[in-house]
Amino acid sequence: MAGVQPVVADGKVFIGTMRGTLHAIDSETGRDVWAFSARGAIPHTCAVGEGKVVFGCADGKVYALNVGDGRLLWSMQTGQAIWNAPLIHEGTVLVGSRDSSLYAIDLGTGAVRWKVPAGGPLLSSPALDARNNRVYVAGEDMHVYAFDFGDGKQVWQSAKLPGVSFRGYHPVVAPDGSVMVTTTPSMSLESFDPILMDMVKEIFGDFASWRHKKEENDRLREANFKKMAEPGTYEAQLSYIRNRLTQEPIYQTFFVLDADTGRQKFVTPIVYAESTPVRRRST
Repeated sequence: MAGVQPVVADGKVFIGTMRGTLHAIDSETGRDVWAFSARGAIPHTCAVGEGKVVFGCADGKVYALNVGDGRLLWSMQTGQAIWNAPLIHEGTVLVGSRDSSLYAIDLGTGAVRWKVPAGGPLLSSPALDARNNRVYVAGEDMHVYAFDFGDGKQVWQSAKLPGVSFRGYHPVVAPDGSVMVTTTPSMSLESFDPILMDMVKEIFGDFASWRHKKEENDRLREANFKKMAEPGTYEAQLSYIRNRLTQEPIYQTFFVLDADTGRQKFVTPIVYAESTPVRRRST
């Protein structure tokens, strides 16, 4: 099976499998152009740049193959399995490992340019802000880290954020440079329902449901849609959620961090973020 996103480049679709095979598929015909077998599962997406396709493997290695024929150009061993996608920028491969280190690898040779420690395994992919020359990565110690792209020097470490994992939720750089990140909550999704229900009761009083007869539901729908159309209703909902999450930060799952300090800029009125924003790299 393949549990990762495909990458399309040079007329080929690149995708790895849990059996450890990276396929280069012709984007027009769907036929394999070539396939490369690694010694472990390929748990995340590859990256393509400068004629090379690069991916991390559960055997702890980073592999670089020739885009045209799948020939192995180099491999680099890390301390543990790699569960995130590499990022290529200016001839450098950025990738994290379960050994709690972020690596900057020379794309041409596979030599390590710098290696820096985080406080826990790196399961989410790194993000780059090229304008500020910063690399951001989230560790399983529930801290977000900012490093200088040039030399790997740590710029800041965020406060410990609520939740149990960043896996699958890579940091995202907003247009203003802010760093957005999502965490996996420590409680079940049903635990978030009371926040929404209390907000509805606060703003609308009641709502249509199986608890009422048809006539009452019709009345509630009409009244609540009118309420929704009133100026200020939407802001009132956001204000309630923001205040509730401020009072009970354990329910926070989406964070906006200051690019200069790593501090939380404000509490976002998002009760639960199931996925991550799409903007991963800023140029």
